[in-house]
Amino acid sequence: MSVSFYVDGSEQLNVANGNFARLTELLGVEMDWGGEMAGTELAKFREKIAFVLESIQALPELDGGKPDEEDVGARGCRIVYCGLRPGYFTERLTQLRRAVDAAIARGLPLCWG
Repeated sequence: MSVSFYVDGSEQLNVANGNFARLTELLGVEMDWGGEMAGTELAKFREKIAFVLESIQALPELDGGKPDEEDVGARGCRIVYCGLRPGYFTERLTQLRRAVDAAIARGLPLCWG
């Protein structure tokens, strides 16, 4: 499953559900799995994105990646948790900031779901 961000019906960014949860955690916001924001709320959201990007530049370990992990159950069931390459969140937050900028410039909401 994944969450996509849209401006005027055009997809700007798509992330897996787990990465969406981590992005919102990094941003310090609570977002439902679908919704929209515009106006002042969107401008404040852009400020949060800029702050997190600046924080990652100051503390690169915040976006240092995560190795793959694997769990094996008692009966041999294997679950693989895919990791993230270093810089993943910087890239995604930069894309999200561009989407927010496009929405603000055009007077449109940022939608996701």
